[in-house]
Amino acid sequence: MRVFFPFIFLALGPAPLDAAAEPSYFESLLGRVRAERLWQDPYWRILGHYRRNRIGFLRSEASGEDFFLSARGRRDSQAELEATLMGFFEPPQTSTSGVLMHPQCRFPARYRWLESKLNFDPAKLARQPCPDLERWMKKTDSGSATLIFASSFLNSPGSMYGHTFLRLDHRGRGQGERLLDQTINFAAMVDDADNLMSIIKGL
Repeated sequence: MRVFFPFIFLALGPAPLDAAAEPSYFESLLGRVRAERLWQDPYWRILGHYRRNRIGFLRSEASGEDFFLSARGRRDSQAELEATLMGFFEPPQTSTSGVLMHPQCRFPARYRWLESKLNFDPAKLARQPCPDLERWMKKTDSGSATLIFASSFLNSPGSMYGHTFLRLDHRGRGQGERLLDQTINFAAMVDDADNLMSIIKGL
């Protein structure tokens, strides 16, 4: 079973640092990250969905490759943090399909958290425009979130455990307009048709 997490990101491979950026500033920030061991901060582990398994090794529950900027990111929270910081220095990139989303825009929560810890100098680390993210935030404009259990059907394990989602409650709408709000759904892909295994994997 593969689990997918709803995050705002687009596929983007690692790229070299902008030649115009000041390498010494990146190195100074990296030195602070290592001195303070920020990858051990509980909030960073929340952002990366890192948990310890039964034998004590740290591993992220997110399984999609696009969620990580480091090839070792799922199992190495330090490597992922350092790759994330490096990604924030990348220049905007383009492709045949248009402008790719910058790491600052793909991971806004990571950016805000690191900025609060390291106090970025905007003259040395430029804040990238994020038009797609801004449009989504403006459209959603949520002031709260509601956990919804829609329905259940005892004869169907998929229905019994699969109809739960988060509703992002728009600030400008009343209860009678909640069907227009954005929702975030949890979904799982089960590789076999065995109903017993579907229940076990689903749980």
